[in-house]
Amino acid sequence: MTIGLAKLTTLTTCFHVAEVVRENDYVNRRGLTTTTHDSFTLVNSDFYTVACTAKDGKTWSNTVAGIRRDEDVRASTGWDKVPADGLRVNYLMIGFDSLSRNTFIRTLPKSYAFLSDVLGAQVLEGYNIVGDGTPQQLIPILTGKTELELPETRRRMGKQAQYVNSYPFVWDDFKKNGYVTMFAEDQPHIGTFTYRLRGFDAPPTHHYMRPFFVSVYPEYKDHPKLCLRNTPRHKVFFRYIEDFMAEYRSEPKFAFAFHSELSHDDFNLVSVADNDLLALLTSLRDQGHLNDTILVLMSDHGHRFTTIRSTQQGKQEERLPFMALVLPQSVKDSYPSAVGNVRVNVHRLTTPLTSTLPCRTSSTFSGARLGQLTERGYPL
Repeated sequence: MTIGLAKLTTLTTCFHVAEVVRENDYVNRRGLTTTTHDSFTLVNSDFYTVACTAKDGKTWSNTVAGIRRDEDVRASTGWDKVPADGLRVNYLMIGFDSLSRNTFIRTLPKSYAFLSDVLGAQVLEGYNIVGDGTPQQLIPILTGKTELELPETRRRMGKQAQYVNSYPFVWDDFKKNGYVTMFAEDQPHIGTFTYRLRGFDAPPTHHYMRPFFVSVYPEYKDHPKLCLRNTPRHKVFFRYIEDFMAEYRSEPKFAFAFHSELSHDDFNLVSVADNDLLALLTSLRDQGHLNDTILVLMSDHGHRFTTIRSTQQGKQEERLPFMALVLPQSVKDSYPSAVGNVRVNVHRLTTPLTSTLPCRTSSTFSGARLGQLTERGYPL
């Protein structure tokens, strides 16, 4: 991805650009540094700092995100590498922290209407949690197992703790089967795999957004509330999703983007993102990305800390998060029985252990089958 700066050159004399390169899940380092007057190409990182000097001597700086063009990734991915029995679709998951199904409907009404009425999403009305907190929901979705069944990764266990890379993540399956992968999360101080767990040794996916937020989080106090300069932070997050889908338009893709800032600590604040989420969904449709992509819009659980938890309604909603699936027409045409199963299960009890399987079977899919009650979770 090449970043163009030419439209600013009438006001500035030069741009000092430095890549933000991940050392580990908690520390970054300065990468390639250059000075330019028009554009530059991302080489080692998706993230970079830019400092501009105006002709009147004033300065401006910010940290910016994009998707670098990684030729090594392109060489190891492609539809020709996807198994012949795969669904041959992309997979995009967009999640929000602490949103019950009802809260999603109340606070994001435009996005919900677009999902339901325009995209024809199947919203699971009996989707239930299987534990307390974010990891207890996302780990089963992404691995098919609970934390207790996986290697020890808790930070407090010291040397006994392994890195979270030891988990059998679904994105590893996709990566082995020719997919480009991406994982984005916006709250580095309470990250799903870094707050209580040890985090990742190597980057878990081809594109990994944590280094960006590790870089900018200490600077939040220098920016307007919820913004980076004049851009709302959730729009930076949404744009990273769009850039990923656009940069790898012709390659098979798996992406999981989980946003927390607007919804984790506030019951209603996420409503400020409704128009922008609607714009993201509309863009994904208009750009044709949803023609060959399974889209999942979901949350981990309902609110756990707000005053609504003191009510009966709040206690119920905490256990009933949002989960919606949008299936491309190609899947509907090729696998009508599987689609019928999803529709039937809209009104049944489902859990993160159930929802992991459509995700995991996207790269290799043998068709719909009758679920075995002896299995803890089976495909929707």
